[in-house]
Amino acid sequence: MKSLLPGILRRVTRDTVAARALAPLWNLAAGPLIGRQAEPAFWEGNSLILTVTHARWLKELTANEPELRARLCEALGSRDISRLVFRMP
Repeated sequence: MKSLLPGILRRVTRDTVAARALAPLWNLAAGPLIGRQAEPAFWEGNSLILTVTHARWLKELTANEPELRARLCEALGSRDISRLVFRMP
């Protein structure tokens, strides 16, 4: 079951453009602290846009985007995400 989840979530989020469905995998990939500070909001092409709780987190997460993207792609079992973009709501 666990091995099926990433593929199913990837298809659901792409088909419905409901990036919020990635929240469980985002939390797993980013860890609980970061997961509470940023959440998937929507897609812009192959870029996943995440909303961030505070400006200091925006700076920190943007600086660590390559590592966070790699971890999320690994959790998804896909390299479909070209970029993570962090924004304030």
